[in-house]
Amino acid sequence: ESGEYQIRETHAPGGYVQLTEPAVEFKVDRKTGKILRKTDEKDKEGNVIYVEDDGTVPIQVVNKKPVVFKKVDANDEKKFLPGAVFEVLYKEKLGENESPRDIKGYKPYNKADGKPLTVTADENGEIELKITKPGYYALKETKAPKDYIKPFGYVKEFVLSDQGLYTKEEG
Repeated sequence: ESGEYQIRETHAPGGYVQLTEPAVEFKVDRKTGKILRKTDEKDKEGNVIYVEDDGTVPIQVVNKKPVVFKKVDANDEKKFLPGAVFEVLYKEKLGENESPRDIKGYKPYNKADGKPLTVTADENGEIELKITKPGYYALKETKAPKDYIKPFGYVKEFVLSDQGLYTKEEG
């Protein structure tokens, strides 16, 4: 039947984060009956661009697990550090002449309520981020655990994409 359609995840499998946006959006043309898949692109007038699908292309749905990191002592990786507080920073795309090894211009990642996302390491030193938006992320420690000093700069940088999670390593 002609019209516009969305496929939404109503329940995520155990251990995965439920998608907040539609997994797929498409429309069926009233005149031709053809399936047109919605893209992220817009034309010169600002209208969303749809591309024709022949109906045989599988729909790719990406399920993402929460991103988990551990805060440990630099000299003893078995010593977990609870209580560290991190601000989550975000950048959607790289700027011109910017490489993944040298990203500038991160901004606070805001939750649905518009407030910046911060996370605190639990008793096992773990922080869990329930984020699904693709892009470039950084964690900045804003409060050190008891008896430790706050490090300068970003403590972890990573990229979240539909293909997976990639962490930036020093060196």
